[in-house]
Amino acid sequence: MNPMPEFALAQPGRGWRARFCVPGAALVGRDKDEQARLWLLLADGRVLVFRLVRVVPDDAILDALAQALADDARGDLLEVRLDAAPQACFLVLYGAPASPVFCVDAGNPLFGDAVAFHAGLDGEALAALARLAGPNTFWASARNYNRLAAHSRRMERLQALQRFPLLVPPILLTRQRWHNLFDPKRYRWRAHDDAVVDAVEQGRDLTGALAAYYGISRGLVRSSFCASAWVAATGRSLAEFLQFLDAMPPNRRPQSGAEVDAYGQHLPALWGVFGAHWLAAASVFREAYGQVWERLARRFEPLNESLMDAGDYLRLLARWVFATHRRRVDPGKIAALWVGARGLPSLLAASARWHARIAGRGPGNAGGLPETVPAIVGEYHEAGGWQARELATWQSLADEGDAMRHCVADYWDDCVLLASRVFALESATNEGDERATALFEDTAPGNLPIYRLAQLRGTGNARVSEAMDAFAQRLEKELNAPQRAEGRALARQAAQDAVVSERKPPVERLDDESIAALRSLLALPEASGELVGVQPADGLRAPVAGYAHALDTAREAHFAAGQPLALVREPDNPFDPLAIRIEWQGHKIGYVPRPDNARYAERLDAGEIFTARISEFSPQAPPWLRLWFEIRAE
Repeated sequence: MNPMPEFALAQPGRGWRARFCVPGAALVGRDKDEQARLWLLLADGRVLVFRLVRVVPDDAILDALAQALADDARGDLLEVRLDAAPQACFLVLYGAPASPVFCVDAGNPLFGDAVAFHAGLDGEALAALARLAGPNTFWASARNYNRLAAHSRRMERLQALQRFPLLVPPILLTRQRWHNLFDPKRYRWRAHDDAVVDAVEQGRDLTGALAAYYGISRGLVRSSFCASAWVAATGRSLAEFLQFLDAMPPNRRPQSGAEVDAYGQHLPALWGVFGAHWLAAASVFREAYGQVWERLARRFEPLNESLMDAGDYLRLLARWVFATHRRRVDPGKIAALWVGARGLPSLLAASARWHARIAGRGPGNAGGLPETVPAIVGEYHEAGGWQARELATWQSLADEGDAMRHCVADYWDDCVLLASRVFALESATNEGDERATALFEDTAPGNLPIYRLAQLRGTGNARVSEAMDAFAQRLEKELNAPQRAEGRALARQAAQDAVVSERKPPVERLDDESIAALRSLLALPEASGELVGVQPADGLRAPVAGYAHALDTAREAHFAAGQPLALVREPDNPFDPLAIRIEWQGHKIGYVPRPDNARYAERLDAGEIFTARISEFSPQAPPWLRLWFEIRAE
């Protein structure tokens, strides 16, 4: 370890006011190592912290270091090397605490020197950062201190932080989960917004700028909820959560972050019920926020599992509508309509009724779906008694549902048509045996799926242990590992082939109450003339084959049901001489799926006229189910 210089200096150097240097072994707790740290207060008011490599900083070196940093006001340098000490390296630690007093134990002889350095810092800036403290959050970094203490609009920034301690910090400052005394990182991921920063520094309607940035009303910006620091842990971004609050009447909103935290463990499950229509979850709160949660928790215990079960129930409802009426409805849309008309308790009660009816009974594999899907991992084992088995057949999924007393077998259509994968997890460790079922959903467009853990349930939908959750996360990494790429590609191709060939989705049997609710909410007829398997007369309705290769988000913004499409024969197509290309406004978007193209190719070649149009576009759906078209004879 390098010998340490004395702290006391007769005179500050050129370009700096004070410094504090401490051996790595004198740092507190997990920060201990063998490299020294240097805090340097520059003449312009900035504090920079360094990890020292092969250097003992004397006055001359510090003068040269300050000079090298004089023009780096943005903080772009990650390391500094000096001609005066060619072997030395100063690693810049922007995420380190601005003050060293929290990094040295109070009983250490160097603590008094740390206090002396701290006394020379901007107390108002340090206090402003301290007021933002919270769980799993760290604001008092050197970089954030410099954005306040050394900024030309110091006073205006401090006033804005004090006035809007929830809304301004994410824009002016960078939040870290903890301080960093090891890695030279720039930490650029703050939510910078020029309009808000200009309003802060020029005093130009900051309330309006914040309302525009977060997409909320001025009233919510000025509310008591936004008047104290809080870190959102709700499963959505701060802006989205504020928009959710703004959709409630003011007298029903939570009045503080603490009130949100009291029920925060249920929020991700609530978002899951509504999916892409998450903002409609505000309609749940027909009374005060906390009062609604308390009543739900008493009636539907355990509430988290009840909410997740409701998501399964809604997926069933959406499949029933499509199978019975040939109409695609997002499950989250059904949730929004149901809760808006009947309330969340009604939906949860209907879900509980359905789950009680199917308990112990695996649904049959109706509708001609394949009985197997390509396995990606097969079996996976880890030391210590951990193992996972991929459920790649319908029967294995049904057996898992029977053994675990939950409805995992209802996800077989997702395995076949959406390339989802389900695993049976087991552990036999010193802490005891445990079983769980994990659902992994494909989240990526293109030919290669990327999986994320979507659900993890124990027996009877019970919660799992932290150790089992950690095992499922490790399995997710294994599922997405490079060596599994070929298996994932086969899974995607099988799903696309199944979508093209599948013509009879299973018609789910629903109780009369559920059917009546759907008919009321969606204005469905008593009996549908377009049952599954019945195509339009002399026509076709199907997803555009190969659309995943033509994805264009800019183009998708202009898609709408009813828009005309062009059918173009490709007799010279090297893969299929019966190919029929589909074009939207002159752009190729895919093909008529095989084998349906056979019955149209010869008729088109003979001059017969067909019209085609977009019948449905669902931007949240997987690429191979996103764009549906319809063909009719003239």
